[in-house]
Formats: sequence, structure tokens, C-alpha cells
Amino acid sequence: MAGDQGRIECVDQFRGLAILSMILINYLARFAAVPPFLKHAPDFGFTCADAVAPFFIFIIGLLYPINFQKQWERDGARRTFQRMARRYGLILLIGVVLSLMVYGVAWSALRSGNDSGILDGYALDEGAGLAFRSIGGWGVLQSIGAAGLLGLLFARSSASWRVGVALLSMAILEVGLHILGDSIVLSWAHAGPFGVLGWTAILLLASAFPLKSLGERPVKVVAAFLGGGCVLLCLGMMLHQALPMSKPRVNASYVLFSSGLSAVLFFCFWGFNDKIGVRFPHLTAMGKNPLLLYILHNLVIALIVSVLGSDAAAGWIVFGAVLVYLFCACLATWLDRRAWYLKV
Repeated sequence: MAGDQGRIECVDQFRGLAILSMILINYLARFAAVPPFLKHAPDFGFTCADAVAPFFIFIIGLLYPINFQKQWERDGARRTFQRMARRYGLILLIGVVLSLMVYGVAWSALRSGNDSGILDGYALDEGAGLAFRSIGGWGVLQSIGAAGLLGLLFARSSASWRVGVALLSMAILEVGLHILGDSIVLSWAHAGPFGVLGWTAILLLASAFPLKSLGERPVKVVAAFLGGGCVLLCLGMMLHQALPMSKPRVNASYVLFSSGLSAVLFFCFWGFNDKIGVRFPHLTAMGKNPLLLYILHNLVIALIVSVLGSDAAAGWIVFGAVLVYLFCACLATWLDRRAWYLKV
């Protein structure tokens, strides 16, 4: 853990929104009474839940060139590549370990026939391979880690080159999705290793947005984030007519639309924070410790779901969601006041 230095508050707030949304979506997914628009679309379509993972990868990509350049100037080329490769490699490894832990608990519960609420909300096949993939074979941390590693190949490229590579990645992924077929791709969360090109495309598109413009004239921020975000939104909706959006496939229309939505929402946070003076302290604190909150959230959710049950009424589900929020807000605020941040 390390101290808090040189942070951009609207970035922390947006990251806080991303991690809180991810946690709440994972919580709501465990209940039968939750409406479909608050759960991930099973395949084609776009719900509120489908927008969340791109938020987090977008904010990583937005900071990617600045973080890389700072380390390059301070430590030189070799140490910069080593340090960032180690960082994203560790994130991927943490994701694998968490997935194996969740899989181990789930498979043990399946074998014993007594899950005590651990598996409430999960529909599992009897096959160990499918159970592993559907529960924890490839999670969001693996997607972040792999995208971060691939992004290193283009960290020194210009913004226009990174956009070009993102478009090429989407094209290659579309061809790959056609070749692999639904049975393989859809058996993994986040499209598994096959979807890394899509998540990398979001990271690279985000890295092309000029974060440094936040300290310049507001018109530049409006043009870059609101204008650029709207362009991506329109491109995603146009492509949706031919290639319907699908988060499980991380396809091109989904990548473009979710990246544009992320840019527009980030612009809103900048406007609230820098221009109106409206701040969200709990989100700021959560945005400073996203990894720790993500690591702990499954334990909290499992505890609440084991008490409520997956068939809980709407009122109890809302009550549990409030408990999840309070846990995240209180823990993050407590850690922030002590300047304790889990970093890799």
C-alpha cells in the first residue's frame, strides 16, 4: 500500500462509479426478481449491466499514455516496460487465483449437494469445464490484465496509430468470432481469451482521448470527450444494424458504443466536478482502492445472498444492495483517511 499523490478527482470518481457498479451488478445477478435490464444480456442486446466493465477499462486506457510517459521519463525504457508488464501480469494472475478459488468453492458445493446459498443465482452445467468457465474461468481482472499487456505494444505510438490498431483489433476479432462459433465463445465470461482483442480495443480507443486537455480551455474538453464520445456512440449504433451489440462476444458495435458511452459519462463527471463543483466523496474514495474492493466483494455478496436467498423479494434485494454500498463506502473512506491504497 502506498500514499496518495497527484490524483485527478474526476478520474477517481469515475473509477469509483465503475467499481461500485461492477460490484452491484454482480450482486443483482444472483437474484431471480431483478429485472433483465439490470443483468447482462445473455447474448445480443445492451443493458445497463453491459456498460459497466467498459467503464473500468476506459479509465485505465485514459490514464495509460500519461502513466507510461511519466515512468519512461523517470525510469527509462527498460524499467518502464518491466514495471507495467509486471503490473498487468499481476492483475491477470490475481484474476486467475480468484477464479480458481470461486470455482473450487462452487465445484465442492456442487459435489456435496449443499451449497448453503453459495451458488444461488448461478445456473450451472454438470460438466466441470463449463462450470469453471461460467463461474470464474475468465473474469474482468483477466480481461484488464491481458488488455494492459497488449496495450504495451503500442504505448509509444501516436493516438491515431492506437485508434487504427483498435479498429484492426475489432476486425480481427469479428473474423475470429465467425470462425470459432457460438459454442466456444459464449461458454466463457467476457468472451474469455478470445475477447481480449475487444477489451484491448476499448483501452486503445480510450488512450487516444487527450486527458491533458482537462487543464486547458473547456471547449477542448467538450470537443474531445463529448464530441468524440458521441461519434463513437453513433458509429456503434450504425454498426449495430449489421452486427448487433453483444457483450459476451465483445464485438465491434459493442466496443464502439460502450467506449463512446464511457467518454460521454466521463465528460459529465468532469463537468460536475470541475465546473459545477459537485463532488461524490464516496466514489472518490472507492476509486482510489478499486482492486481491494473487487477482491473482497465476492465474500460480502456471498454472505448476503446466503441469508436472503436467490428468490428474495424486491425489498430485501434493495436492502442488501444498500448494505453492499455501505460496506464499499465505509471501507474505502476508512482506508482513504489513512492513505492506504492497494496497488500492484
